[in-house]
Amino acid sequence: RSASAIGISATIGLTALAIAVVVGMLVGTLSAVKRDGIIDYAGMSLTLVGISVPAFVTAAVLVIVFVGWLDWFP
Repeated sequence: RSASAIGISATIGLTALAIAVVVGMLVGTLSAVKRDGIIDYAGMSLTLVGISVPAFVTAAVLVIVFVGWLDWFP
């Protein structure tokens, strides 16, 4: 039972890491190509907010969005 939970957690973690790497590389590349453009400033702003906001605040906001507004979970 414990081994299957570790496998599932590892799969979720690696999938999240892969998505983060791909999105980060795309935003970074677009920001470098379109320097001082809207994509550059939007990427820098989202990165700054993402790093600055504590994890528990991000979690609370995600719960409000997915449960309260989108009704994705019971």
